[in-house]
Amino acid sequence: MDKRTLGDKIVYLREQKGWSQNKLAKLAKVSQSVLSDIEKSPKIDPRLSTLRKIAKALNVPVEYLVREDHPKIRCPPHLAG
Repeated sequence: MDKRTLGDKIVYLREQKGWSQNKLAKLAKVSQSVLSDIEKSPKIDPRLSTLRKIAKALNVPVEYLVREDHPKIRCPPHLAG
């Protein structure tokens, strides 16, 4: 079971790529403050359009970011440590 939060998943993927918050925010075309809020707060409920942009920049399906538990959706093998 994958109990990581949305923010945890984004931080993990971002750090695997060696990116700063600022770099991901620029690539996803979202503000750094929005990205920071998503990464820090498990209570934040970002817009789907924002999640799509972040997922696209990270090269993962949106479903990976939002699903709490899904047997077929795990960290992409090319990012797994």
